Amino acid sequence: MRKFTLIAAAVVAIATAPAIAQTGGVTAMKSSPGKVTVADAVRVTATVDAIDKAKRLITLKGPEGNLFVVQAGPEVKNFDQIKVGTSS
Repeated sequence: MRKFTLIAAAVVAIATAPAIAQTGGVTAMKSSPGKVTVADAVRVTATVDAIDKAKRLITLKGPEGNLFVVQAGPEVKNFDQIKVGTSS
């Protein structure tokens, strides 16, 4: 199982590297005995398409028109200031 986890992490890192290199993102990899964590950060400009205030869900529209939903946790202090149609 440990070898599979390491192989899977390596495949993810290799597969995402070209996309991250193109967008100026950052890849972080952390490992400890028996565990591997891979995280990718990319910068994308998106427009707020919809907001579900009760569930704290924000639907974003990317530059190619693709929609994705993110959940704003309690650490997002200015959630009520987010408006449909704004971009960042």
